[in-house]
Amino acid sequence: MAVTAGKTRTWGKTTPADGDLLETEFNRIYGNTNDLQAQVDGIPKNFLQLPDTPSSYATQKRRSPVINNAENGIVFKSLFDLGDFKYSQGIYTPSASVPWMRADMDWASLAPATYIDFAPYLTGFNYSSDEGTTTDYTATVEVATNPRLTLTNNTIHTNLIRHLLDDLRFFAWNESINDIDTIDATRFTNWGMVIEIVSSTAPGISAGSKQLITWGTSLAQTLDPASRIIRISGTTSGTGNITFRVKPFARQSDANGRWRRINDAVLQTGFSGLRRLDQAQEHQHVIVYGGQNQSILGYATIVFDSQSGSGGPDLSVGAAAVLTSEPYKGVTAGTYSNNIRTANGIHRGGNKNRPRAAGAYLNVFVGEVA
Repeated sequence: MAVTAGKTRTWGKTTPADGDLLETEFNRIYGNTNDLQAQVDGIPKNFLQLPDTPSSYATQKRRSPVINNAENGIVFKSLFDLGDFKYSQGIYTPSASVPWMRADMDWASLAPATYIDFAPYLTGFNYSSDEGTTTDYTATVEVATNPRLTLTNNTIHTNLIRHLLDDLRFFAWNESINDIDTIDATRFTNWGMVIEIVSSTAPGISAGSKQLITWGTSLAQTLDPASRIIRISGTTSGTGNITFRVKPFARQSDANGRWRRINDAVLQTGFSGLRRLDQAQEHQHVIVYGGQNQSILGYATIVFDSQSGSGGPDLSVGAAAVLTSEPYKGVTAGTYSNNIRTANGIHRGGNKNRPRAAGAYLNVFVGEVA
């Protein structure tokens, strides 16, 4: 029944109280009411009942509705994924309405009950030394308390140890002394790097257990790329083979996650999960003396390098060919010493040595927070 906008007649004191007249008016009123109910019943009760929207919320967590590419409907798309970064001048405190957390601070314990999305994401993260191809690493185990793992002899495993050393040095950097703090047992305990055992034939080291990378008598007995050694917690009563994963955001003591700060760092591509010092922004003074007639005066180059943490300048004097390729372009070959710079990085010359600074805080997307 269609809506009747007006009354059937004018009702007043002189209108006959005739039942037929009232019946017509009541039918009109009921008809209008029924039509209104039908219209109300047809109104979408939620977003999914709109004619140009997706039909389900399933698998759409953390996605936002946006106009589709054809501009004739709405679809769900991810604006941010867990672990994405953004710079902001705002200082965020994670909450139910703020899914962002300061990335330049250490967060020692993130419980899954509070960080509903982010804590499982962190504890499920496995580091890869070859950009995601390899996350399971293999090693043999000695018989000892705090035994040494000897990793498989290939570049992937050697690079893993190098990357762990990079992260350790990043953690140990002391801004007040402009250098790395002494690497010792306390430093390793505070670093708290976890590996998770995937499989094991070594008695005392069980599959599924979490072990800490632990200090030995020296760094060479703890994390050494040359001998492919990683020392871990636990005690073995026999030798064996293990497969393990590196869990930089896990804790040994519980199922909570942790966040390792990224501070005073330039974000770089090509790796994720561990950190690296970027301390090779030294400058170089080159003094060339001599002349075109090398048979008379010879040709030599003196290079003075200024670099943090080096313990002093690097001086090289000698006659040899000048290199033409980066990173030592223009530096005399043969007599140039790069022993110090091997530990602290490689000279980055030209426009790559530009000043870097900006006034913003780095934040990481954490998803739902209870």
